[in-house]
Amino acid sequence: MKQIFFLRHANSPWEISGQSDYDRSIDQKGYQEIKSVSAKIISKRLTVEKVFCSPSKRASETSNLIVTDFNCCHRKIEYKDFLYYGSQQDVLNSLARLERSIDSILIVGHNPMIPELIALLTGKMLLNYPTCSLALINTNSWTSLRESKLKFIINSDKLT
Repeated sequence: MKQIFFLRHANSPWEISGQSDYDRSIDQKGYQEIKSVSAKIISKRLTVEKVFCSPSKRASETSNLIVTDFNCCHRKIEYKDFLYYGSQQDVLNSLARLERSIDSILIVGHNPMIPELIALLTGKMLLNYPTCSLALINTNSWTSLRESKLKFIINSDKLT
């Protein structure tokens, strides 16, 4: 069984004069979201072997703060431009190229791509996917992703 964890970056402020969307940092609410989700990751003893992360500032800050809670080290983080600029197909192609020996991956990205990927892979539409939400999808192999099952969603407020 292969596991894909999809994490939307932690909260960041929208309106800072002169700052690009790419360069937005997480804010105090974002730090609180990470703390809450991290506690749930630790209590469930979740682990990942690899991380694909958007290179945007808020996504990289989120992954850097949460990766060790998955018993994964920072050197396993790979920054992928397609998670900011690309398409769902770019993500699927990268997953299909993963080594068979890898059993779990964390993908840190943005709306709308993350919930759209979850819907594409599981058939479950997510009307609301708040910041710092974490979903686990199980699949049989990296090449049969469209047969995936949504196992759970964690956000900073609740577990569903």
